[in-house]
Amino acid sequence: AGDRIDGHFVQGHVDGIGSVDRVERSGGEYKLWITPDPALLPFIIPKGSIALDGTSLTIVDVVEQRFSVALIPTTIEGTTLGKHRAGDKLNIETDILARMVVSRLEALSGQSAASPGGVSWERLRESGFVP
Repeated sequence: AGDRIDGHFVQGHVDGIGSVDRVERSGGEYKLWITPDPALLPFIIPKGSIALDGTSLTIVDVVEQRFSVALIPTTIEGTTLGKHRAGDKLNIETDILARMVVSRLEALSGQSAASPGGVSWERLRESGFVP
């Protein structure tokens, strides 16, 4: 508690399932494109953290209903993630900090963060709070 915070907060929970859409390979690196359960989308943000099959990673892109993560050679060698192909299923744990923010927004607005009329991701984007 007294030291600098570094890395990702991972609890070891499974929040939902995703499926691999595409695997991009460039040199020795991979980029996985994942489509998560729709209920997980509010918690998936660019440069946020996510755990796939228990491996903590940084989200690279978020486009429409999917996201990507980059896999470096060390991750490919030390985990099963480099073996995944399009159509494979993955366990997903979303970023606890994103979950807390969404939870607080829902509590403050008295509504779901995704519902119209209250605080929504679209309203936050329109107001310049999120990209």
